[in-house]
Amino acid sequence: MPDQRIQSTEKMVGAGHPSLSDTLNRLALVEHNSDGTHNPALIPLSQKAAANGVASLDANGTIPDAQIPAAIARDSEVTTAVSNHEAAADPHTGYQKESEKGAASGYAGLDSGTKIPTAQLGGSGADADKVLKGDQSWGYPRITKLFAFLHTQVSLTGTTNETELYSVVIPGGTLGPNGYLWAQAIMSYVSSASAKTFRFKLGGVTLYSHAESVSGNISRFYRPAMANRNSESAQVSTVVLQTDAVITAAIDTTVDQTLQITGQLATSGNTMRLEAVDIFIQRGA
Repeated sequence: MPDQRIQSTEKMVGAGHPSLSDTLNRLALVEHNSDGTHNPALIPLSQKAAANGVASLDANGTIPDAQIPAAIARDSEVTTAVSNHEAAADPHTGYQKESEKGAASGYAGLDSGTKIPTAQLGGSGADADKVLKGDQSWGYPRITKLFAFLHTQVSLTGTTNETELYSVVIPGGTLGPNGYLWAQAIMSYVSSASAKTFRFKLGGVTLYSHAESVSGNISRFYRPAMANRNSESAQVSTVVLQTDAVITAAIDTTVDQTLQITGQLATSGNTMRLEAVDIFIQRGA
């Protein structure tokens, strides 16, 4: 605010002059109205730092701590609260830490498809054929699965060469170290008593062979079976109601192997037919 006193260059003029400003009362009118009452736009000094008055400022231009309500936290209180929060073992009892997502004793996260990743259910090794076991590991269920079938007649005649009647690839690892593989096949034979040989093979190894020498029109039902013996490279095989000794083999079932049913005629004029075949697998871990 500029100096309100009458200056040496001014005239002393009172109120009501027709053309000159009131200089005589100018200083008084800063704090008072023309009727002598105090100007309400001014705050009395007595209200400074007084109850129901106004706050004062200290030498730094800030409100003194004594005039700040106790409910408002001070810097030191905020600093202490932050330090205590950071040091607490579990500062948010209603929440879990982001770092515990997918961690031991934490909580499961979700993948991009909003599903729990299989690694958080039972570790690694999950695939489309495995189930989650009680020990939280992935394993193959001990169930029998119809793996493949052919119910269309396949006929063999006119040659004495061993001829493939049916084949299917068994993918590596399908059986496991204690798995079973078996087929059930319906065969029919026509003509003389000369041998007509049925063979069940895996990876080129004959696991069962039967030569039918009955003449006329006959049919047979075969059910050859093979089992891995606690190893994916050691097998034993036989057929239902077989009286011969079992056959052992060392076929590597960790790699793809072709299962075959073949026929061979001792006389090319004879006929043998594969009428139907089903292939079953029971995986054994």
